[in-house]
Amino acid sequence: MEVYHYTSDFNWRAIWYDKKLGTEKPFLKGSAGWIFALLEPEPANWVNNPLFPDVWENLMKRIGRISFPGETVYTDRLVVLSIETEINNPNVFVADRGLWEIHERGLSIEIAQGRKIGERAYYDSRINLNEYLKSDAKLGFLLPEVMIGEPIHLTQIRPHTYQPTLEKHIESRNYNLLDQKLKAKW
Repeated sequence: MEVYHYTSDFNWRAIWYDKKLGTEKPFLKGSAGWIFALLEPEPANWVNNPLFPDVWENLMKRIGRISFPGETVYTDRLVVLSIETEINNPNVFVADRGLWEIHERGLSIEIAQGRKIGERAYYDSRINLNEYLKSDAKLGFLLPEVMIGEPIHLTQIRPHTYQPTLEKHIESRNYNLLDQKLKAKW
């Protein structure tokens, strides 16, 4: 089964370079031991969520953050990677990111400890991918997010054929260039 992981084009180039060279770094490793992904390239419950209308935009901004020593920059050039995983892999889970969002945004009673409580609720909501796929409608997850708890071999990763953020970036850039050319003629 394919799951979808967003990363900046900067990070993708580093992954691609390692993949092309076949270096001794054959795995993608995530922060805190987890690689986070989505069940679809643009899941409707993330993109058009009535309870969290800005969650997709916030996710894209967070993914586009690149930190260098003494500097943080943001990019809208994000790449969707397809990661091949086994449905029955005991290290692949789905958790409800919505639980974290509820607490972090102060939508629960425990506002002061919201982030900590939300993070715990998020991790406690994990179930194996196979179990989730069998009963996702019954579970009612607000924002299902895939958690992969093992390194991913680079042979399991490829850019997805659909690249919505790159297409949007190119479209806006072309529009700006066309607009500049038109203004220059006047």
